[in-house]
Amino acid sequence: DIGVTGVQTCALPISALAELDLSFPPGNLDRALEFADKAVSADPKNFGAVRIRSRIYTIKSELNYGAYDAASAKIAIEGWRRLTELDPRNAEAWAFLAEFYRQEKRPEQRLEALRKWHSSTPPAEAGFYSNVMGGKGPDPENAGAELAEALFEAGKTAESLEILREVIGDDPQDQRPVELLAQITRL
Repeated sequence: DIGVTGVQTCALPISALAELDLSFPPGNLDRALEFADKAVSADPKNFGAVRIRSRIYTIKSELNYGAYDAASAKIAIEGWRRLTELDPRNAEAWAFLAEFYRQEKRPEQRLEALRKWHSSTPPAEAGFYSNVMGGKGPDPENAGAELAEALFEAGKTAESLEILREVIGDDPQDQRPVELLAQITRL
């Protein structure tokens, strides 16, 4: 058992320890958070450190689980925003930002995040997002239907229809965009 104080201040090994504490049973979220905080303090521009800290605060926020913790969510949002500065086309970061902004009823910021998610790079690893969000991955094509719906809600029907045309063309079996198209055309 190695404590946070027993590790030199180098972001890479410290963030790796946070990842291990988070990923392997029995897991220790509090200790993982200590390591992640220390790693980000050691190097605020270290992608891995920022991502693991953002993931931990996302867990603590209870996003998608009911009892939303706004204080943890605020820190998670700051972390995901920082991650988009380090990697502007990071699908996971934009996907989480879109979900946080939905939860916090921030439609303009959600639209921005959805647009950027939709045009981002497919992620190398999608397991964390899928676990938190209940199966759907942060792949950019998963942003299309949500973006179309948000555009429609914002009164941007023509733009919503354009996205829906693309989404339905890519996957005509997905009922969500087909239902949204039917709803729009009934108006």
